[in-house]
Amino acid sequence: MVVVANDPAPYASLDARIEPDRVPGKGAPGGLHAALVTARAPWVFTAGCDMPFLSAAPIELLLALRREGELAVVPVWRGVAQPLHAVWSRAALPLVEELLARGDPSLQQIVRAAGARLVPEDEWARVDPAGRALENANTPADLARLGLAPPGP
Repeated sequence: MVVVANDPAPYASLDARIEPDRVPGKGAPGGLHAALVTARAPWVFTAGCDMPFLSAAPIELLLALRREGELAVVPVWRGVAQPLHAVWSRAALPLVEELLARGDPSLQQIVRAAGARLVPEDEWARVDPAGRALENANTPADLARLGLAPPGP
């Protein structure tokens, strides 16, 4: 397990390697790049640190849908690709590097350029009916909406 974070302090207690972005200032696309650079396996599962409801079945579906020659498998939820909860082939690294070198691509742009396999919402709903695995908790309002307590001191 690798945690991509420019500030390692919040993750120091985890039993994980912590790696910074290799291309600073690129946000989540820079994080994807760092994950692909440091990966030791041919495929990488990515998730945002703000996704509190990861579970095995959705991840297993993504892994089961991988095919030789594909660069990514990305679920679609509410009509939008969800590239932070996805599996990415290390073979996508040259494409990601090229896009980062040319500017500030969004993850959506990377998904399109990679020709990612998109998991249709109805297929995703079989393993995650409410889309819970794709939820983000970024604000106190998000925590309340998701039934979560704020982190302690």
